[in-house]
Amino acid sequence: MESNYLAQRTKMVSKGKGVALLAILLVSTVFILAGCIGQEEEEVALNYAAQQVIGTMDPAEAVDETDLISCVNLYSPLLFPDIEHKLPDPVAHVAKSYDVSADGTVYTFHLRDDVKFHDGSDLLAEDVVYSAERFLALGMGFSWTWAGVLESGDIVATDEHTVEFHLNRAYPPFLATLVVFFIVNKDLMMENKEAGDYGEFGDYSVKYLENADAGSGPYMLESWTRGEKAIFMKFEDYFRGWEEKSVDRVNFIIVREEATALLMAKTGDADLGHQWFTVEGHEELDAEPHITTNIDPSLQLFHLPINTQKPPTDDKDFRYAICYAFDYDTACNQIQKGAPQARGSVPLLLAGNSENAFQFQQDMTLAEEYLAKSKYAPDEYTLEYVYVEGIELERKIALLLQENLAELGITMTISGVPWGTITEIAATVEQTPHFTAIYDTMKFPHVDSHTYGLYHSSVPSTYRTMSHYSNPDVDALLDAAREATTTEEQIQKYKEAQDLYTLDAPSLYIFNTPHRVETWDYLTGYTYIGLLGYDMSWWYFALDTELRTEWLG
Repeated sequence: MESNYLAQRTKMVSKGKGVALLAILLVSTVFILAGCIGQEEEEVALNYAAQQVIGTMDPAEAVDETDLISCVNLYSPLLFPDIEHKLPDPVAHVAKSYDVSADGTVYTFHLRDDVKFHDGSDLLAEDVVYSAERFLALGMGFSWTWAGVLESGDIVATDEHTVEFHLNRAYPPFLATLVVFFIVNKDLMMENKEAGDYGEFGDYSVKYLENADAGSGPYMLESWTRGEKAIFMKFEDYFRGWEEKSVDRVNFIIVREEATALLMAKTGDADLGHQWFTVEGHEELDAEPHITTNIDPSLQLFHLPINTQKPPTDDKDFRYAICYAFDYDTACNQIQKGAPQARGSVPLLLAGNSENAFQFQQDMTLAEEYLAKSKYAPDEYTLEYVYVEGIELERKIALLLQENLAELGITMTISGVPWGTITEIAATVEQTPHFTAIYDTMKFPHVDSHTYGLYHSSVPSTYRTMSHYSNPDVDALLDAAREATTTEEQIQKYKEAQDLYTLDAPSLYIFNTPHRVETWDYLTGYTYIGLLGYDMSWWYFALDTELRTEWLG
């Protein structure tokens, strides 16, 4: 059986599939071994191939898709998106209910009493307090969502199953932020702490979570080989229970090339695809029997953050020249085949998008005029464009921009690098290139995610802030939006901020991408709600192994 399987894969490669033989053999061997184990233990294994590496599984550090997929499955938040009704709105989860004070500053959460961590211990209020304090102290990941709202000491356990969050002021997005706040096991973390800068908490067990989990989510981390694969196992005592045909094991495999990932999805080596394929790649899979393309309106922005602190793109006139030179029509209608052009950073379908935000159109006459006004000559610097290696759409956008800029006499280099490299170079202005290809999906269900999260100067440097943009007037508007006491005033301030920062051209806003993911028809339960990572909540998946065997052998 194995030899026939490998021979089939070898034959496919030799027929010009453009896929590295070694990669296919390696991945196939992993799946064969997992399948054999599955037969012995009657496990249902889900195989998922991603082109983006997992950077971290620490819930206080996670920011991108593969990080969040891991955290969503390993950990439990207080509130969870309403996936049953296909909505991103937060609903009861670890917190079975909550109360809000009349002035909107005290949130009291009443916890379930049947939630267990993976080591068998109970999840208690003290774990929530510890997790919140850690979230604030490390100041990484999505901690910026609580900036100016919560400080150390503001989270209190009043009994084993009740937690109070005392906000410094009313903050309308607070409940929405809780879908990116995950609870860790305090006792386990304290047992595995190392020396560090946080007093009695040592390093807050950052080192420990590099190779372990401390969660209560539906899956446990069995193993993780960075840059290659991670294996997740079902947690039998998960508080929500399990349904028939639920997934026992997830083989999360990292592949570099789109051709490899496509072939794996076609042959069933992967049970579902990912959203980063080119449109042609999605169409190729959709043409296959027993594969369904799930297409949903997206709350996702594809843009090129422009480094506003590095010459020559630190000059606004130079940025305007770039924005007017770019061919949006070709990008939206040929490369992405009908995606709507983005209007600023907030996706068009997200409540709070400003209809008055400035939207550039290609105009080479204006591009030349702004370039002439710039303090930099077109040939004074060579611009740098960086994208995730293997993501063909991002490379096509690079070639289009390179061609457009060449008409102005501007030279641009193009580099494909691993996703991990992009997250590293985002940390400083000096390392950040002039352009980086970034997909930015909604992180929590509020317009604050795509405004404050990208352009407030207090937000830590991550791939989301590679513009390194700073404008005190924008900061003031975003702060005012967070402090607004009515929804109308809040949305108005967010819109005013958008209107202001889009005029500074901190990014090339290109399109709002329709969300596409292919699944084999023997796999059910996939649901897209617009929040990054949550469509891969494996607890909702059911896999019919009899159908898989019938179709794939």
